[in-house]
Amino acid sequence: EDVFKSYKKKRMLPFYLLVSLELHKIFNLNNTYITTYQVGGKTFEFPSIIKITKNFVRLIGLWIAEGHLHNGREVVFDFGIKEKSYVEEIEKTAKELFLRNVHKIVDRKKNKIRVIIGSTILYYLFKSLGMRTGAKNKNIPFFIFNLSRELKLEFLKALYQGDGCFVKNRRMLIYTTASEELARDLLFLELALGLFPTITTKKHKGLGKKASTAYVISIYGKELNTL
Repeated sequence: EDVFKSYKKKRMLPFYLLVSLELHKIFNLNNTYITTYQVGGKTFEFPSIIKITKNFVRLIGLWIAEGHLHNGREVVFDFGIKEKSYVEEIEKTAKELFLRNVHKIVDRKKNKIRVIIGSTILYYLFKSLGMRTGAKNKNIPFFIFNLSRELKLEFLKALYQGDGCFVKNRRMLIYTTASEELARDLLFLELALGLFPTITTKKHKGLGKKASTAYVISIYGKELNTL
């Protein structure tokens, strides 16, 4: 009872009630926010309605290429020490989403920068979109396939910028992944955009006893002009 009095006083609704009663289908939730609390009373707000913008799809593309989920509340990105422009891009997009709990860890020995967005809501948003963590589990969330051509291309650019490789002397752009599903998703997305990628596989032995399979998607020549 005291909890509900607190919600009433603050003019809020508990999130589980909003979802279970499907109130988002009845009321206009534009300009409303989901509020979370930390121990000590610190609050964080996240927009109830997220606009699918260029920056948002690029955030997802960079995460698929370079990110993972951690500890039930962290969305993590790992970049090379020279990839500061991507670090700044993540920080900018996080700010647009009212995500203030963002910090960097610079590891000069490994030449890496780790960007951590501390947000339980963003963590579960990514999971609800079907985005899976782990190199062999990565995939492209289904909603990407239903976006405009412009947004699909922005997503694709971010994915390749994050983990692609350009072979200059052969005019070839390559994306290599350990995930068969991501390779298949990427192939379908590029075909939908009018590109004609090729896909090959190769075996390589890592630290384990068994050789693992890598899936290589390649785009050649004039096809690169689309990106």
